[in-house]
This record gives sequence, C-alpha cells and structure tokens, in this order.
Amino acid sequence: MQQRQIKFRGKARSGNWVYGYYTIDANGRHCIWTTGTAIEVDGDTIGHFTDLLDKNGKAIYEGNIVPCEDQTYTNEWV
Repeated sequence: MQQRQIKFRGKARSGNWVYGYYTIDANGRHCIWTTGTAIEVDGDTIGHFTDLLDKNGKAIYEGNIVPCEDQTYTNEWV
C-alpha cells in the first residue's frame, strides 16, 4: 500500500503559493515549512493535498476551483 503524501499549500503575502508542511507558530501565525524555512501564509488560503492529480499531472488541493463543462466546482476533502 502506497503512503499518502501529507503536504499543504498557502498564499504568502507576496502573492506566491508556498508548498510544504503546515504549522501554526507560537504567535498564532499560519506557516508553511519549505526548504527549512517557515513562510507565513494567509490562513484562509491553506489547502491540503488530496493525493490526486488532474489530467495534466498537476496536484489537486482542497479549495481548487475546477471548471467542468458549463459548471464550476470547488474541491473539498471529506
């Protein structure tokens, strides 16, 4: 059985997406750890990797907006 990858993404103040491990620091800030550095992110943008890939091989995260024919869906992990 293959292990599920535990990773997250969040949007930094710079507007860039940051990918890695999620934590809340001692001051209550939401952070993503990547390459040994904690980067503060907007808590409302944090999404958990669903362990699924789209048809182009791109990772799907919670909160992804997915167009499907004439409707749009938001991905949620249940």
